[in-house]
Amino acid sequence: MEPREFVETELKVIHQLFDEMKEIYPMVVIVKDDKRYQVPVSYKTSAHKDIVSQGIKDLVKRSDPDIVIYVAEAWTKVIRDKMDRIPVAISAMDPDKYEIVVVQIEFRSGEKFGCEAKIFTEGSKRWLDKFEFIQSDFSMGRFVDFFPIKRMN
Repeated sequence: MEPREFVETELKVIHQLFDEMKEIYPMVVIVKDDKRYQVPVSYKTSAHKDIVSQGIKDLVKRSDPDIVIYVAEAWTKVIRDKMDRIPVAISAMDPDKYEIVVVQIEFRSGEKFGCEAKIFTEGSKRWLDKFEFIQSDFSMGRFVDFFPIKRMN
């Protein structure tokens, strides 16, 4: 299966999961050969996020999987400037914030896909918008670049 096709399939699964549960718990999915290993993650502070992120990168380095998938809910807002649109993580207290499901899918072969879908809430109803791909230049933060950089000679 081609990387883009794999990503489209994963996004459908994540969307279905959200439709059923009305939320997404943070997790990392490691895919190696035909096996999938789901690792739930949690963090309470910024320092704890750093530790979890590094732990995921260490796990990837040791296990050498084919694909790494990170998925979580997050608060974000859009900052407009010369580059037009830059999504940034933000406090839930910010009045311009909105909630998203963020997905980062990286392949050992080097392909990377950042995706997000806006969460809508109306009373007790929650639903997920269609996933959009984020320009790879904007995929930055703790939960990207899981694979170690390979040295080229």
